[in-house]
Amino acid sequence: MSRLVLTGSGRIRHNELGVIHYVVRSQAKRFVARWKTGELHLSVPPRVTEDEFYKALDELKPRLLPRKPADNKYYLGQVIDCGEFKVIIESLETNSKLIEARRCTGGWALYVPASLDISSPAVVIAIGRVLRKIAAAEAPAILIPRANELADRIGRHPIGWTISKGQRTLGRCDCRGYIALSCMLVFYEQPLRDYVIYHELAHLSEMNHSPRFHELCNHYCQGREQELVARLKASTLPV
Repeated sequence: MSRLVLTGSGRIRHNELGVIHYVVRSQAKRFVARWKTGELHLSVPPRVTEDEFYKALDELKPRLLPRKPADNKYYLGQVIDCGEFKVIIESLETNSKLIEARRCTGGWALYVPASLDISSPAVVIAIGRVLRKIAAAEAPAILIPRANELADRIGRHPIGWTISKGQRTLGRCDCRGYIALSCMLVFYEQPLRDYVIYHELAHLSEMNHSPRFHELCNHYCQGREQELVARLKASTLPV
């Protein structure tokens, strides 16, 4: 039994989860894990022993494994279908090292210079960055009209809508009555976009997550709140 307390940061390899980067954070209250470019990043509370660390991994594993990214997150010829538009990843013979996107029929062509290794972490990060720019460009025309349509449907309108770039926070309603929707929503299927919109509209009446809030949100979602929350949690972004 190991009583050695973890400190600082480090990198280990797990048989099932793969490479894990961990950082002990003095303000952390619990373990927080997220996938980034195919590898797991873990925030660890202070005064955790090695045994407690590996026990926590075993407890987190059932939730993390289904979300583990494929080894090759992107590949040439890949089509990311967002409904209103598509993004196709293609190779381009060029002296440039820059990954770029150009509008094309039906959406966007994302060009990766032929000299780059599409599976390398640096290229994966760069492709994700370009995809986020595409999402930001497409989001206003896709999300705002739908949000207004759903607001009309329930007769509840915010003071205004804005588009944010949050990847983990998909929606936010402030105390003034403004609602921000993340541009990342364009990568989700329509029922999940609608759920996030309804969730924020419910906050116009209930600025918390009380039973009354969930009752209202569930009503807006026609009794499907729990189903849609589960589907949203199980979904992964292409960035």
